[in-house]
Amino acid sequence: MVLLKEVDDPKSFGVAEFDKSGKLVRFIEKPKIPPSNYALIGIYFLSSEIFRIIEQLKPSWRGEYEITDALQMLLERNYNVGYKIVNGWWFDTGKKDDILKVNALILDERLQRRIEGEVINSDIEGRVSLIVIQR
Repeated sequence: MVLLKEVDDPKSFGVAEFDKSGKLVRFIEKPKIPPSNYALIGIYFLSSEIFRIIEQLKPSWRGEYEITDALQMLLERNYNVGYKIVNGWWFDTGKKDDILKVNALILDERLQRRIEGEVINSDIEGRVSLIVIQR
């Protein structure tokens, strides 16, 4: 099983293609003309068969071994590759700015704002836990 997310610019991702009945028929890495807006988000639930498939991979046109090629080989060999669409938030964490943004978002959802002590000449944003020690 793979997780997919509808994205605005699928050209930047591995993309899923479906037939008219909604069955997965192809995966394409960074297509110039995407067959859908559904991107692979990097979460896969795979059997150990994937290791035998990976051993047979050849580097892509980018000189890299692509998970989309391995997933495509599973489809071509008639393995059942299911999918789920992710409807919540998701970020492409292949970029440092997005990693920082996700980190802040997760912390913001998990922390309750708590400030103990007096804060002088500082701005505090978001949900933070801060204990000011007076000397």
